[in-house]
Amino acid sequence: MVAYSFTFNGRTLTALLFLTSTTFHIASGIECYRCAPKPMPTSNQTEKIEMCSQFDGSSKFRVDCPYSTFCMKRNFTLNFPDGTNAMVTERGCAHQVLTYKILVKGKWQIVNDVKEEIYQEGCHAENAGEVDKPSTLYCYCSGRLCNTSPKHFHINWLLWMGSLLTLIISKVII
Repeated sequence: MVAYSFTFNGRTLTALLFLTSTTFHIASGIECYRCAPKPMPTSNQTEKIEMCSQFDGSSKFRVDCPYSTFCMKRNFTLNFPDGTNAMVTERGCAHQVLTYKILVKGKWQIVNDVKEEIYQEGCHAENAGEVDKPSTLYCYCSGRLCNTSPKHFHINWLLWMGSLLTLIISKVII
């Protein structure tokens, strides 16, 4: 606590200042890595989304996510007609905002409602075991720049692939 005294019109006023080491954030949000399977333009003419195949964790891949409390990493496999396939990765902000307009005193205002309960920390597979659809692994994390860690996601990927293999084998045997 710090106290300051000053005189104003013959009166001594004392102001007390409480200082803490806690940082308060006025805006919600998180910083995540963002990249896509191919270069993509954004609504901002000076900015583009970099390719994940070039991902190196540098600042050009960082993005502020004011309407997210989670980062996302998505892995999926593209199967080509010639029998080859490619593993594709995408990183970015988790989609958590519901945007709508309300009428306040005769004027429309935009409301951005962040739905924090939509995702849970961790990974889940979509379309796993479906032969005609490629499976996709979605991973969500809530730490700053957390959607980069190949070790974290690699372990989950191995667990997911093991589960998928077990499911396929069990269908073949039965």
